[in-house]
Amino acid sequence: MRIFIYLLIQFFCFELFSQGYLRIDGGRLISGTSGYIVLNNSHWINNNSTANLTLTNNTTKFIGGTTNYIGGSQPTPFYNMRIAKTAADVYLAQHQQVSSQIYMESGDLDLRNYNITLSSTASLSNESYDKRIKATNGTSEGEGTGYLTTTRTDPSGNVANLGLNFTPVGGGLGSTEIRRGHLKQQGSGSFTSNYSAYRYYRIIPTTMRQLTINNFYYFVDGTNPSAGVAELNVHPEANLQMFQQVQYWNGSTNPIYWEPRSTTPVIASDYVSSSTTSNPIMLNYILITLASTTVPLPVEYLSFNANCIEGIVYITWQTASEINNAGFYLEKSNDGNNWFNLQFINGNGTSNQINSYSVVDNSPFNQTYYRIKQIDNNGEVSFSNIVSANCQNQSYVEDILPINSGESPFSIIVRGEPDKTYELLFTNVLGQQLLSKKVKLTSMQEIVPVYEQLFSTGIYYVTMITANKRISKPILFNKE
Repeated sequence: MRIFIYLLIQFFCFELFSQGYLRIDGGRLISGTSGYIVLNNSHWINNNSTANLTLTNNTTKFIGGTTNYIGGSQPTPFYNMRIAKTAADVYLAQHQQVSSQIYMESGDLDLRNYNITLSSTASLSNESYDKRIKATNGTSEGEGTGYLTTTRTDPSGNVANLGLNFTPVGGGLGSTEIRRGHLKQQGSGSFTSNYSAYRYYRIIPTTMRQLTINNFYYFVDGTNPSAGVAELNVHPEANLQMFQQVQYWNGSTNPIYWEPRSTTPVIASDYVSSSTTSNPIMLNYILITLASTTVPLPVEYLSFNANCIEGIVYITWQTASEINNAGFYLEKSNDGNNWFNLQFINGNGTSNQINSYSVVDNSPFNQTYYRIKQIDNNGEVSFSNIVSANCQNQSYVEDILPINSGESPFSIIVRGEPDKTYELLFTNVLGQQLLSKKVKLTSMQEIVPVYEQLFSTGIYYVTMITANKRISKPILFNKE
């Protein structure tokens, strides 16, 4: 049934008992200072301007056993929103606002592709695995783009009771938007077929700082937690790991990938503890989610190159992060179709730092193709892209390769034209120059040690300046 209404709510309860909808058209005024609006198996449809709606101290309660929605052409400035459905959900068909509280009594609130903006004093209350916020595409969980959002000044702790308890390191964040979403996040690089749990947090601060994540909460089925039902997707609790989306300049591109963070699962209380990266990142936000060591998210390769110098091929690659990496089989081919193993290189297990690898092929073909066959500790295999090197009609190659020993001194492989002098510049992640060195090559390749004590622990960049180009590569330094 249709109900066209002009309501003045003042200390009373207005209730719809039959199937239908409460429709508020433009120009109609709803105002009041306290009371209940109870919708029994009915939709809330608002086509009115928020200027004509004053729901101060009012609670809008959704009850009944059938699924209903909150929609219309305009958002509603709810004061209190209370979800009390039995065997059914309430879903959004329009963006909404809440100035005091969302209270989960029973049933779920499905955001779908819409957002709820919480005021600077609003909060979420009484959530549990069987009465929670989620986001679907109408059928499948983890497929909706909607999120809860609130903006606070210098936030810390469990802000708005959204389920993320954090502490900024070294000072305040300033005015900060905090989003809690439930769209599953896709893995990057060779893990694009993997997806995260159905919860993420996006923090957009004025001042970027590292965060100590005291509690990243999640929901599992309280009657059968080992099944991983509710928000964990396919990820077992015992193997949960927090991942952060990061972006670093690697000398030629700016790959955005998921970096695994050191994580402590607290299974009995359904949360993990971790921290965000302490290294400055190129992104203006902090995006974190949960996955697992068994179904990881991150990209492996930042670079993969093969260069022929005086009849010898030097193959190098860098990884941005590794999960349970047993090692790499470097394979070669003369046609790009038939492959055989050249050498096995041990991996770094689980690592969230840049690692460099190199192999020398003393017997290449005139045209040789290379690929990396990476193997996990559990035996799973993935392949890199294919690179090639031409040893026929070869000439010198200008390039640099940092040797990431992680200790002092570290070294740089410099490749170029013999008897030519090259300049090496060392900068921090902000682009500030720390050191300049000039290197005169006596052969096509030399190893240059760096003894200068100008570096603290962190990621730096070395740039080789040639006549026609600048070549930059990252290097990790660990000051003893």
